Amino acid sequence: MAKITLTGNLFIQLAGESKPAPLPLNLDINYTEKSVVDYAWTTAQTNLALSQGTVTAPRFIFVEVTEGALALTTAVGGTGATLYSANPTPQAGDSPARGLMFTFAPQTSQYYATTTGPTKAKIWFFE
Repeated sequence: MAKITLTGNLFIQLAGESKPAPLPLNLDINYTEKSVVDYAWTTAQTNLALSQGTVTAPRFIFVEVTEGALALTTAVGGTGATLYSANPTPQAGDSPARGLMFTFAPQTSQYYATTTGPTKAKIWFFE
């Protein structure tokens, strides 16, 4: 069985000059199915059902937005969306907007996208 491993530290500065203590991040996820899909829209989209390849019940998704903004949700009406916004004036070497979504209890779900204009994104779906 294939596996995703995420290991690292999260540093959150809670006060002006204090040095943040690391919060360890460790996640191991087994998966049986994956799809990687590139999206490119030249105009605004509203609650567009996304192609998820062969994945029907995603446990883990990784989102990368290189241009524009992407609101992502499993609600057909677009409610409860998570917004990923790329830097509108990226400099050489800037990272794209990235995010993760994970659940221990996957269920059959369709993801929907809303954009306000031209947007480029890549999403990795894992089941």
